[in-house]
Amino acid sequence: MLEQYVPNFLLNIISIKTFILIILIYFFILYIALIFWTIKDITSRTDSIVFQIIAIFLVIIFNFFGWLIYLLIRPAHTIYEKFYDEVNDNLENLTKNIFNKLQEKKKKKKKKN
Repeated sequence: MLEQYVPNFLLNIISIKTFILIILIYFFILYIALIFWTIKDITSRTDSIVFQIIAIFLVIIFNFFGWLIYLLIRPAHTIYEKFYDEVNDNLENLTKNIFNKLQEKKKKKKKKN
């Protein structure tokens, strides 16, 4: 039955046990990669050790489904993005303040003249 779907040269090269072993190794490597990616991602998103540990164990215990849950509960922005947004907001406020003060100086000069 299997011979109908798989060419003979593949059946000669790979036995069913070897094929299953290759698939298991692939999923194990994928599982380890998900754990490492989660560690890298969560450490870039929060400084909370408790949240980092929870996220990592979520992926370790529940595998792919834990990773999907982690994607739903992870912080939306990295620490760097939050810092950049804060700096950008501060620069905007500083620019507005400088612009307002320049406008006030211009108005004072017009009043004096």
